[in-house]
Amino acid sequence: MVVIDDFICSFTILSAPILSVVVVVVVVVVVVVVVVVVVVVVVVVVVVVVAVAVAVAIAVVGQSVGLSVGRSVHQLVSG
Repeated sequence: MVVIDDFICSFTILSAPILSVVVVVVVVVVVVVVVVVVVVVVVVVVVVVVAVAVAVAIAVVGQSVGLSVGRSVHQLVSG
């Protein structure tokens, strides 16, 4: 029994640093994955907001340009 107890104690002592390293590595990997996911989500949201803003700006400018061109053509045709 003494040999088994010594083996268990030595295994526990040896495995403690290994377990702590594994825990640190797992925590670092999880943190990196979370940061990457957050950055990707933020980039996607920014790209979508910019795309919507550009589309709205193009629509507004296109509508006003279309109206002014339509008025000019109407003035040329009618008079």
